[in-house]
Amino acid sequence: MENSIYISPKREREIAEEYYELWFGQANDFMMCQFDDIKANRIRLAAFHLQQCAESCYKCVELVLTRYCPKEHLLTELKKRVIKLNSEFEIPFPSETSEQIVLFNHLDFAYTGARYNKDYTVTIKQLDYWQKENKKLMDITEKICTMHIEKLAL
Repeated sequence: MENSIYISPKREREIAEEYYELWFGQANDFMMCQFDDIKANRIRLAAFHLQQCAESCYKCVELVLTRYCPKEHLLTELKKRVIKLNSEFEIPFPSETSEQIVLFNHLDFAYTGARYNKDYTVTIKQLDYWQKENKKLMDITEKICTMHIEKLAL
């Protein structure tokens, strides 16, 4: 069903900018938190913050491009949704090998596991990998969202 509420081009851009500032800003904050967590030896919390960084990027993209995002926390589902919007989102967190899939699933589980599961473990090597992939995700998110916002008329 088509949305019957008219939004001016100016307001469309404002909404996209607001979503971008909020969600991409959160992604940056979560990325910075994990550095502090590692320094303080809060490894599980660092994993949670890296999961939140990725989740914030995926939600940012969907909100900026479509003004919609489901109440979803599973990275696997969010990633599928943004890949449909732009195939560049296949680059971060690749799933070409079983090791890459396991690493992504382990990060995905950090949303609950790192906070509530006493048996959740994480290594510095995993954190380093997730950090590098999140950086790629953030770079693509920034590029795609800012290009979209620039295209919106003022």
